[in-house]
Amino acid sequence: MNNPPVVISEMLNSYNTLKRTVRRIPQKEEVSFVIRKYVETMDKISIFVGKAFSFLIIPIVILQAGEALLRYVFDSPTIWSWEVAMLLYGAHFIVGAAWVMTYEGHVRTDMLYAKFSAKTQQLLELILFPLIFFPFVSVLLWKCTVNTLYSISIRETTFTQWAPPFYPLKVVITFAFLLLLFQGIAKWLRVFVLFTKGEEI
Repeated sequence: MNNPPVVISEMLNSYNTLKRTVRRIPQKEEVSFVIRKYVETMDKISIFVGKAFSFLIIPIVILQAGEALLRYVFDSPTIWSWEVAMLLYGAHFIVGAAWVMTYEGHVRTDMLYAKFSAKTQQLLELILFPLIFFPFVSVLLWKCTVNTLYSISIRETTFTQWAPPFYPLKVVITFAFLLLLFQGIAKWLRVFVLFTKGEEI
Protein backbone atom coordinates (compact mmCIF):
# COMPACT_ATOMS: atom_id res chain seq x y z
CA MET A 1 0.00 0.00 0.00
CA ASN A 2 1.37 3.42 -0.97
CA ASN A 3 2.37 5.93 1.65
CA PRO A 4 -0.40 8.61 1.87
CA PRO A 5 2.02 11.56 1.76
CA VAL A 6 3.62 10.10 -1.39
CA VAL A 7 0.24 9.61 -3.06
CA ILE A 8 -0.80 13.17 -2.20
CA SER A 9 2.50 14.49 -3.54
CA GLU A 10 2.07 12.56 -6.80
CA MET A 11 -1.48 13.85 -7.15
CA LEU A 12 -0.30 17.42 -6.62
CA ASN A 13 2.46 16.98 -9.19
CA SER A 14 -0.02 15.54 -11.71
CA TYR A 15 -2.42 18.38 -11.04
CA ASN A 16 0.30 21.03 -11.50
CA THR A 17 1.46 19.37 -14.72
CA LEU A 18 -2.09 19.22 -16.06
CA LYS A 19 -2.70 22.85 -15.06
CA ARG A 20 0.43 24.01 -16.88
CA THR A 21 -0.53 22.04 -19.98
CA VAL A 22 -4.10 23.34 -20.04
CA ARG A 23 -2.89 26.89 -19.43
CA ARG A 24 -0.29 26.66 -22.18
CA ILE A 25 -2.73 25.68 -24.96
CA PRO A 26 -5.11 28.63 -24.65
CA GLN A 27 -2.17 31.05 -24.54
CA LYS A 28 -0.91 29.82 -27.89
CA GLU A 29 -4.39 29.89 -29.36
CA GLU A 30 -4.92 33.35 -27.92
CA VAL A 31 -1.74 34.67 -29.54
CA SER A 32 -2.75 33.18 -32.90
CA PHE A 33 -6.23 34.67 -32.51
CA VAL A 34 -4.83 38.13 -31.73
CA ILE A 35 -2.46 38.00 -34.73
CA ARG A 36 -5.22 36.82 -37.06
CA LYS A 37 -7.63 39.45 -35.74
CA TYR A 38 -5.06 42.24 -36.15
CA VAL A 39 -4.18 41.22 -39.72
CA GLU A 40 -7.81 40.87 -40.78
CA THR A 41 -8.78 44.16 -39.13
CA MET A 42 -5.91 46.06 -40.76
CA ASP A 43 -6.79 44.58 -44.15
CA LYS A 44 -10.38 45.75 -43.78
CA ILE A 45 -9.34 49.25 -42.67
CA SER A 46 -6.76 49.66 -45.45
CA ILE A 47 -9.17 48.42 -48.11
CA PHE A 48 -12.03 50.59 -46.84
CA VAL A 49 -9.92 53.76 -46.59
CA GLY A 50 -8.20 53.10 -49.92
CA LYS A 51 -11.49 52.56 -51.72
CA ALA A 52 -13.02 55.64 -50.08
CA PHE A 53 -10.15 57.85 -51.27
CA SER A 54 -10.19 56.24 -54.72
CA PHE A 55 -13.49 58.03 -55.40
CA LEU A 56 -11.58 61.31 -55.36
CA ILE A 57 -10.75 60.54 -58.97
CA ILE A 58 -14.31 61.60 -59.88
CA PRO A 59 -14.03 65.25 -58.77
CA ILE A 60 -10.48 65.33 -60.17
CA VAL A 61 -11.71 64.35 -63.64
CA ILE A 62 -14.63 66.80 -63.41
CA LEU A 63 -12.29 69.63 -62.39
CA GLN A 64 -9.82 68.91 -65.17
CA ALA A 65 -12.50 68.54 -67.81
CA GLY A 66 -14.24 71.70 -66.61
CA GLU A 67 -11.03 73.67 -66.63
CA ALA A 68 -10.24 72.53 -70.18
CA LEU A 69 -13.74 73.58 -71.26
CA LEU A 70 -13.47 76.98 -69.59
CA ARG A 71 -9.98 77.61 -70.92
CA TYR A 72 -10.29 76.51 -74.54
CA VAL A 73 -13.98 77.04 -75.29
CA PHE A 74 -14.94 80.07 -73.20
CA ASP A 75 -11.45 81.55 -72.86
CA SER A 76 -12.05 81.98 -69.13
CA PRO A 77 -9.56 79.85 -67.13
CA THR A 78 -9.69 79.69 -63.35
CA ILE A 79 -6.81 80.13 -60.89
CA TRP A 80 -7.99 77.37 -58.56
CA SER A 81 -9.19 74.35 -60.57
CA TRP A 82 -5.82 72.83 -61.41
CA GLU A 83 -4.53 73.33 -57.87
CA VAL A 84 -7.57 71.71 -56.25
CA ALA A 85 -7.17 68.75 -58.59
CA MET A 86 -3.48 68.49 -57.68
CA LEU A 87 -4.21 68.50 -53.92
CA LEU A 88 -6.97 65.93 -54.31
CA TYR A 89 -4.74 63.69 -56.41
CA GLY A 90 -2.01 63.86 -53.78
CA ALA A 91 -4.45 62.49 -51.20
CA HIS A 92 -5.89 59.98 -53.70
CA PHE A 93 -2.45 58.62 -54.53
CA ILE A 94 -0.74 58.41 -51.14
CA VAL A 95 -3.60 56.91 -49.13
CA GLY A 96 -3.86 54.02 -51.57
CA ALA A 97 -0.42 52.69 -50.56
CA ALA A 98 -1.70 50.54 -47.69
CA TRP A 99 -4.59 49.24 -49.80
CA VAL A 100 -2.20 48.21 -52.58
CA MET A 101 -0.04 46.36 -50.03
CA THR A 102 -2.97 44.15 -49.03
CA TYR A 103 -3.03 42.84 -52.62
CA GLU A 104 0.77 42.59 -53.03
CA GLY A 105 0.45 45.27 -55.70
CA HIS A 106 3.61 47.30 -55.04
CA VAL A 107 6.33 47.16 -57.66
CA ARG A 108 9.27 44.92 -56.80
CA THR A 109 12.36 43.77 -58.68
CA ASP A 110 11.60 40.12 -59.43
CA MET A 111 14.78 39.20 -61.34
CA LEU A 112 16.07 37.22 -58.35
CA TYR A 113 13.14 37.12 -55.94
CA ALA A 114 10.82 35.27 -58.34
CA LYS A 115 13.39 32.48 -58.78
CA PHE A 116 13.45 31.60 -55.08
CA SER A 117 11.20 29.02 -53.48
CA ALA A 118 8.13 30.20 -51.55
CA LYS A 119 9.86 29.43 -48.24
CA THR A 120 12.93 31.46 -49.21
CA GLN A 121 10.75 34.37 -50.31
CA GLN A 122 8.98 34.31 -46.96
CA LEU A 123 12.30 34.24 -45.10
CA LEU A 124 13.59 37.19 -47.13
CA GLU A 125 10.49 39.21 -46.29
CA LEU A 126 10.79 38.35 -42.60
CA ILE A 127 14.38 39.64 -42.63
CA LEU A 128 14.13 42.60 -45.01
CA PHE A 129 10.96 44.16 -43.62
CA PRO A 130 12.57 44.92 -40.23
CA LEU A 131 15.82 45.97 -41.93
CA ILE A 132 14.42 48.19 -44.69
CA PHE A 133 10.66 48.71 -44.70
CA PHE A 134 9.98 49.48 -41.04
CA PRO A 135 12.90 51.92 -40.58
CA PHE A 136 12.11 53.65 -43.88
CA VAL A 137 8.39 54.13 -43.18
CA SER A 138 9.05 55.04 -39.53
CA VAL A 139 11.41 57.84 -40.56
CA LEU A 140 8.91 59.09 -43.14
CA LEU A 141 6.16 59.05 -40.52
CA TRP A 142 8.33 60.86 -38.00
CA LYS A 143 9.42 63.58 -40.44
CA CYS A 144 5.90 63.99 -41.83
CA THR A 145 4.47 64.32 -38.33
CA VAL A 146 6.96 67.05 -37.40
CA ASN A 147 6.41 68.85 -40.70
CA THR A 148 2.63 68.56 -40.44
CA LEU A 149 2.50 69.95 -36.90
CA TYR A 150 4.61 72.91 -38.00
CA SER A 151 2.44 73.39 -41.10
CA ILE A 152 -0.70 73.47 -38.94
CA SER A 153 0.88 75.91 -36.48
CA ILE A 154 1.63 78.47 -39.23
CA ARG A 155 -1.51 77.71 -41.26
CA GLU A 156 0.66 76.96 -44.29
CA THR A 157 -0.66 77.71 -47.75
CA THR A 158 0.60 76.87 -51.23
CA PHE A 159 2.90 79.27 -53.10
CA THR A 160 0.39 80.36 -55.70
CA GLN A 161 -1.80 83.35 -56.39
CA TRP A 162 -4.84 81.55 -55.00
CA ALA A 163 -2.86 80.14 -52.00
CA PRO A 164 -5.24 77.52 -50.54
CA PRO A 165 -4.39 75.81 -47.20
CA PHE A 166 -1.69 73.19 -47.64
CA TYR A 167 -1.69 71.62 -44.18
CA PRO A 168 -4.82 69.44 -44.73
CA LEU A 169 -2.95 67.49 -47.40
CA LYS A 170 0.02 67.10 -45.06
CA VAL A 171 -2.29 65.68 -42.40
CA VAL A 172 -3.57 63.15 -44.95
CA ILE A 173 -0.02 62.22 -45.97
CA THR A 174 0.96 61.63 -42.34
CA PHE A 175 -2.12 59.48 -41.82
CA ALA A 176 -1.27 57.54 -44.99
CA PHE A 177 2.21 56.67 -43.71
CA LEU A 178 0.79 55.64 -40.34
CA LEU A 179 -1.69 53.36 -42.11
CA LEU A 180 1.10 51.98 -44.30
CA LEU A 181 3.22 51.20 -41.23
CA PHE A 182 0.36 49.33 -39.55
CA GLN A 183 -0.38 47.47 -42.77
CA GLY A 184 3.30 46.58 -43.07
CA ILE A 185 3.16 45.07 -39.59
CA ALA A 186 0.09 43.08 -40.65
CA LYS A 187 1.91 41.82 -43.76
CA TRP A 188 4.96 40.81 -41.71
CA LEU A 189 2.77 38.93 -39.22
CA ARG A 190 0.96 37.20 -42.08
CA VAL A 191 4.26 36.02 -43.55
CA PHE A 192 5.52 35.02 -40.08
CA VAL A 193 2.50 32.78 -39.44
CA LEU A 194 2.77 31.29 -42.92
CA PHE A 195 6.51 30.64 -42.50
CA THR A 196 6.34 29.15 -38.98
CA LYS A 197 2.98 27.35 -39.09
CA GLY A 198 2.15 27.00 -42.74
CA GLU A 199 -1.19 28.75 -42.14
CA GLU A 200 -2.49 31.47 -44.44
CA ILE A 201 -4.32 34.45 -42.98
